[in-house]
Order: sequence, then C-alpha cells, then structure tokens
Amino acid sequence: MSMGRVTQIEASGTIPEDAVVLHYDELDDNFRHCFPSLVERAPFEAAAPESDRGDDVYVKFTDYYRISCR
Repeated sequence: MSMGRVTQIEASGTIPEDAVVLHYDELDDNFRHCFPSLVERAPFEAAAPESDRGDDVYVKFTDYYRISCR
C-alpha cells in the first residue's frame, strides 16, 4: 500500500460488514512508522494509504481506526 491523499484518521467503534480492514502490519512502511503517533491525536488529518477498494479503510491496531480518503 502506498502513501496517497490527505485524509482523516479516527477511532471507530463499529465496522461495516463490507468494510476493507487492514492489519497494522499491512500498512506502507512509512505510514506504519507514523501511525502510532497519529492515532494518539485522532481524529487527525494526514497522508494515508491509497486504496482502490473504496474511500474508507479500517486499520486494526490497538483498536479499529477509520481512514477516510476524500
């Protein structure tokens, strides 16, 4: 997964059944390195992975986080 658009990262209490869910280890190396500090400040806008699977991607880290690419 590569870095892409500016987006919002926020904690998510629910995950839609048809959601794209990635594990933290599947993130791009640079984004994975930044992700822990970003989620401490969530909601937060940052460069995030591009996805050809839709605008919202969920990442399983210490919790689930929604990455909204708009």
